[in-house]
Amino acid sequence: MDQLAEEHAASLREVAAANRDLRSRLTELSVRVLHDRDDDTFILTIGEPQEAITESVRNRLYYRLDPDTLKIVGIEIPHVSRRLADDPLLASLLRQFLPLVEPESPHAAQVARELSDLIPS
Repeated sequence: MDQLAEEHAASLREVAAANRDLRSRLTELSVRVLHDRDDDTFILTIGEPQEAITESVRNRLYYRLDPDTLKIVGIEIPHVSRRLADDPLLASLLRQFLPLVEPESPHAAQVARELSDLIPS
């Protein structure tokens, strides 16, 4: 079990190294945010939707990664309402993404309001 945990930690370190430019990519590329109410899943897509592999982070959120570059192309948080109530780190992460929602999009603005209401103050 320890070996598996170390391999997973090494994988996450690789992802972190490949995404040192994430902040600039978030401002340069389109960012779409969706809250699937039926599944209570938060989905953030960076750039155009594309095929990706998934990497779990603490079994609470999932990075969608470009398989060739390990660039983060999306983030998914299943059961987001429950996760935000019991995980302050996720609430903090989500607070960072909500301002990226384009205000001229009524649907995106509604999603941002819904998700903002889920984040404990």
